[in-house]
Amino acid sequence: MTQFGTKSFRFFFIFITIIMIGVTHAYGASVSLRWDANDPTPDGYRVFVRENSQDYDYDHPIWEDSVTTCSLSGLVVGVTYHFVVRAFEGDLESADSAEVSYTPESAIADNDGDGISDDLDQDDDNDGMPDAWEIEYGLDPFVDDADMDSDGDGMTNLEEYEHHTDPMNSPDNQVPDAPVIETIVPVDPVSLTPVLISGIFSDIDGDEHAYSRWQISTESDFSLLTLDNTCGVQLTSYAVGELFLDVDTQYYWRVRYIDSRGGASDWSEVGSFTTIPAELSADVDVNGIPDALEVDDSVDINEDGTPDSLEDDILTLHSVEGEAIVGVETVSEGATLMAVASIPTANLSDQSVTMGFGLVGFKLFLDEGVTSASVTIHFSDAIDGDGKLYKYFTDTGWEEFTNAVFSPDGKSVTIDLEDGGRGDDDGVQNGVIVDPTGIEAISSSSDMISTGDVGAAGGGGCFINAGTDGVRVSSCFSAKSIIIMLATLAMFLLLTALIPQRVRLKK
Repeated sequence: MTQFGTKSFRFFFIFITIIMIGVTHAYGASVSLRWDANDPTPDGYRVFVRENSQDYDYDHPIWEDSVTTCSLSGLVVGVTYHFVVRAFEGDLESADSAEVSYTPESAIADNDGDGISDDLDQDDDNDGMPDAWEIEYGLDPFVDDADMDSDGDGMTNLEEYEHHTDPMNSPDNQVPDAPVIETIVPVDPVSLTPVLISGIFSDIDGDEHAYSRWQISTESDFSLLTLDNTCGVQLTSYAVGELFLDVDTQYYWRVRYIDSRGGASDWSEVGSFTTIPAELSADVDVNGIPDALEVDDSVDINEDGTPDSLEDDILTLHSVEGEAIVGVETVSEGATLMAVASIPTANLSDQSVTMGFGLVGFKLFLDEGVTSASVTIHFSDAIDGDGKLYKYFTDTGWEEFTNAVFSPDGKSVTIDLEDGGRGDDDGVQNGVIVDPTGIEAISSSSDMISTGDVGAAGGGGCFINAGTDGVRVSSCFSAKSIIIMLATLAMFLLLTALIPQRVRLKK
């Protein structure tokens, strides 16, 4: 292949980021490579790979396309792979990019040692019973308890799972009464975050109310689930979170109760509701970004030279907490970013972790056959070296999300998610991933992108907060004005403290 010679062709790779997507038994490890676009734009790019002590085979690229991101699978754990990228135009080909290397290792926080991290593994103890099923019936998803007979009925827990019976329902345990549901509001339509309400828990043999399993579907027979969540906190009411529901859509819902011995009631009767139309929602133009949080057309949060508003794979918005701009970008094939949200954390019950700019929520649609996705969250201010990525769970509070890679400059983090896995809040493998995620710490660097003039007043950047009614409000002051006001207040307090003392001394 002829390399670019006298032809003027600039080919600069500013960075290549390697992201660990996951490890499975059948296909080994997978990685994603991402590089800066070439200037001028070539016909495409080729990726070459070699192992230690081998040379690159430039006649046989492992990947070729015109995009600047590729995913490679089938890598063997423990083998070191080296990658370079070349641009090509016709029969001309550039020199190598900078070389990067990657050695797949067993995933972090891998409870059962099967090579799949707990964030992505749907059976964390590898006992043949899915985590969601074990949690539903009060078993421990991190302990191999397949051979135990938890209810003493002569069937092991694994046999109970295989026969679709209750592993905690002993022969003398009477299951709870089926819940009686209440209407959400007197009339439709309802908001996109309604509260589902059911009646009191009743159990004939006095067991306590341990869990409630809530389901929402677009089908009356629940053949296609929008949400399937077993919760130990929201027992007789369930607050539907951001991004789960779509506008102007009819939904069906039901709930069942589970007692302290694992006995599950029959399902309640089915309720239904219709959500508000787009013109009554926070996103009237239905572009996936709340109208009050939209940024102007000049913002380029991923710094690729193209305004975010002109790109299909990224959505950018102002944060409701802190002074920041946040963008969510898909970086894997087969995933479409549908919506983003900025969610305040002030009302969460667990305040042990302080978020830099609240929770960042996003909703992904997956192509048929695709079960995982990777996204990069960009932020206008760099995260310091101790920054961590967390998820919030209603039952257990904050949990560090280990399957995340921060960029070297601290201004983005890439996370890997599994449809229906630990990172997907809808709790079901349904071709949709809904994920609210938060960053623990933000540095005070001076290169923050201004949030701009969001309110009616002019001047510097706006401090954006979440109002008590959930409506975004803005108080627009310049940073200089804030400093002056604080200094004035400090001087006033100092004088009021000193003047009375002087009077007493004179007496």
